Amino acid sequence: MTIRLKQNENIAALKTITQRECERTNNLQRFYICLLAIAVCYFYLHGLYWRHSLPTLLLTYVATIKIFSFQVLTTLLILMEAANRRKQHAQFLLVLEEIEVALKLRLRLDVRKCELIKTLNYLIISFVTLSLLGLALFIITSMWLNYIFFFWSSLWAIVTIRLRVIQLCLYVRTLQHYLEWLCAKLPQIVAYHLAPQQQLLDIDYGQLGSVAYLLCIKEIYALISKTFHLLNYFCGWSLFGIFICYILDIICNIYWILLSLDGYPNRNIII
Repeated sequence: MTIRLKQNENIAALKTITQRECERTNNLQRFYICLLAIAVCYFYLHGLYWRHSLPTLLLTYVATIKIFSFQVLTTLLILMEAANRRKQHAQFLLVLEEIEVALKLRLRLDVRKCELIKTLNYLIISFVTLSLLGLALFIITSMWLNYIFFFWSSLWAIVTIRLRVIQLCLYVRTLQHYLEWLCAKLPQIVAYHLAPQQQLLDIDYGQLGSVAYLLCIKEIYALISKTFHLLNYFCGWSLFGIFICYILDIICNIYWILLSLDGYPNRNIII
């Protein structure tokens, strides 16, 4: 009895120590995120009030301020989600691992994780390359057409938003990979019940027709649905802000290109 009591006391002491360590790390991460948010606000004000020149068109100046403000707001949303939605993010990653384990052990599927890793690496390289090429092309055309405005002040926000987009694309591609393997089992189940003459010899159709197998597929679908809900919960607001930023950026850049081709820098007009 005394040995068991000592073991229980040791386990309780370890739990309290781990909880304290987790609280310390959480507080340090929140403090770091608060410092980043203060730095974001400082660079935003620095970009607004320490400009050497203003565009000749007042409408263009207002449009650039709106885009710059939405980019900063989206960056703050990303930081807020990193501070307040960490549990949901960690739960999302745990559910992804649970889906992979269920596909391997319960459905006996080879999910080809090496192939998934290669695909994700290819997506990372392609996204980073396209992002760098896009930034370089924008800098060259902006200097040529003379409408760069708040670009250098908002470069850090542009990079943050782009990294967030790449992260979400990788998560969605991983879910797509698991969902494709799960959907590959559905035609086999349909063939077992509706078309017995189309059954293949290398598939155990007795296992496919069992209730436990169907319940396993249902549970994995529920896990995938849960991951999408968690994904929407811990990054929904930042994704909405990214969508607004890109829409405004596309519209305003088309407008500036048309004005630049029309020769507005040579005019002294205020709209």
